[in-house]
Amino acid sequence: MLNHIQLQPQTMLSPSKKVSSPSPIPSSPLSDAPTAPAPPSSECSLICQFSQSFVSHATAANAPMHSEPDIAIPFHITGYVHSSDIKGVASLKKLETVMSHNLRVADKKADDRFVALEKLIKAEIKTLSMAFDHDSVGIDTSKHLGKLRGLLSEVQSQVKGLRNRAPDSQALREVDLRIEELHAQIDELSSRIPAVHLLDNLFATIGHLESKIDEVDSRAAKMDVACHQDIKDLAADMKGLDAKVQSCSKTLLATTDVVKEWHEPS
Repeated sequence: MLNHIQLQPQTMLSPSKKVSSPSPIPSSPLSDAPTAPAPPSSECSLICQFSQSFVSHATAANAPMHSEPDIAIPFHITGYVHSSDIKGVASLKKLETVMSHNLRVADKKADDRFVALEKLIKAEIKTLSMAFDHDSVGIDTSKHLGKLRGLLSEVQSQVKGLRNRAPDSQALREVDLRIEELHAQIDELSSRIPAVHLLDNLFATIGHLESKIDEVDSRAAKMDVACHQDIKDLAADMKGLDAKVQSCSKTLLATTDVVKEWHEPS
């Protein structure tokens, strides 16, 4: 992990002030990350790969360089993080707001800015991991890739400021190159998003149709039951009507007999 890229702290303060070497902020591996995450999809693997490529080079950049002075940059991106760690978009937005505010505070140290950027990047990687694994519906992958791109650009801006103080720093040059590689891989992911969204929409449409079919089946079943009941009621009514017709017929026959008796000569 990129825990220690070396620069001189003296240039950060005025010559009249006493300079004390900043204590490095220790790296914070995700001890709470799932120990056995599900195998990531191909898109999620890309996220994992570009994170690990950053980390692997950052580790190499951490090797002692006698020609460069000391300052700690506690910046470490982890690889694939399983989506079970996600606590919702609302918490991510809240984190974004808080961290963005911290980044705007003028007297914050460079260490704090990198820590804030690290947290935001981790959050975006988690969200994208969940989106590409189809564990959740409705995540705007284009939006989150754009946010990740913006955060990496912010890292580049911070690194550029440090390089102005240490223009010969090979470690910082290599970090810059790695971030450019991350941008290229984000472009590759972005090119795949339309197909991913098309599949999502297709599955959503199929699910909607299945729901409608179930609804129609349910209505048809209810109508069938009602129709059977109507037929039974009609049959009962017809039986009642037939009984009445037979009764009327008997009455008519009896009346006819009486009339015949009246008209017969005595």
